[in-house]
Amino acid sequence: MKYVLCLTGASGTIYGRRLAAALSGKGHRVHLVVSEGARRVLAYEEGISWQRTQGPGPLLDDFRDARLDLVQLHDCDFGSVLASGSVSWDAAAVLPCSMATVGAVASGAGRTLVHRICDVALKERRRLVLAPRETPMSAIHLENLARLAAMGASVVPCMPAFYPRPRSVADMIDFVVDRVAVQMGCALGLVPPWEGSGEPA
Repeated sequence: MKYVLCLTGASGTIYGRRLAAALSGKGHRVHLVVSEGARRVLAYEEGISWQRTQGPGPLLDDFRDARLDLVQLHDCDFGSVLASGSVSWDAAAVLPCSMATVGAVASGAGRTLVHRICDVALKERRRLVLAPRETPMSAIHLENLARLAAMGASVVPCMPAFYPRPRSVADMIDFVVDRVAVQMGCALGLVPPWEGSGEPA
């Protein structure tokens, strides 16, 4: 399977990095697109510095043994193969997904490769998962997300659950990543399925 994963400038780039590693670890081909905003978040939240001129750099340190294709984002890089609807891939996810990205995609006013990838997914009826990490959300945010959901996108907010009884931050990250992957059509099995409360029917 071939997946496209986009990281944008919202808090929680660690979610996207974990998903890339998990998909690659299952043998899937992953095309990773990192926006300028995501680079700033990576530097601030995770201490990862990645300069465009340095190629893959430290962003891929966790993925040395994975089959990971790196696609660097340029603001107007519509020449990338990922920008064409004639190029086949199975699903795309934006994790984390900034509200600026949501607004651009919902309005059709895309200016970056990430926006174009989302546009291609919608017009070609491919799986598109948007994972916003914003709170609280304004009416504009909610309206844009509802509009995209009506267009066929899956909206999976970065909301960890506690019924699996997570014991670490990594467990909470895996919950979100697992839910995103399911919507992409890939069962990673990072979190055991809910088996009920054990109460009699």
